[in-house]
Amino acid sequence: MLIGSLPVRGAAFGEGQGRIILDDLVCNGSESTLINCPRKQNIALFESDCTHSEDAGVSCECELLGFSTASYIMTYYMIVCLASCADGLVRLLVSEDSSTFYMGLADYDATYYDKDDLRVGRVEVCYDGRYGAVCEDEWEDKEASVVCRQLGFSRYGIGALPTA
Repeated sequence: MLIGSLPVRGAAFGEGQGRIILDDLVCNGSESTLINCPRKQNIALFESDCTHSEDAGVSCECELLGFSTASYIMTYYMIVCLASCADGLVRLLVSEDSSTFYMGLADYDATYYDKDDLRVGRVEVCYDGRYGAVCEDEWEDKEASVVCRQLGFSRYGIGALPTA
């Protein structure tokens, strides 16, 4: 397992609705965004052979300035609610009835649902101004690592860099 991320399969955070944007990803773990990961047989966006019962999720490591809970992040950073999304942006959903929060951390724009735990949830990606599901029956450590890094998490905690 790559440090800082854990893949969660089988719609563990609930089944999404609507369009499935990504399927059959084969990330190498170094991609800057999930949408940049190669796909098996170069299938196009929106091509999928799965259902929402296979929606992908992640659990990201969260350590910020010595704090081990994600709730600190919500009080530390200013939160701005937005109505739109940019292509490639990812978000985590814990439940459909949660409020939507968007946060900017360093060079990342991250979207979080559920202010009590910002580290876990079903992954959705934005494309053409709308969010859609990531459906994957082979969701692995490398894909989860890309999502967590895109959200600003790293081996050293969210937005942190190693020191010499």
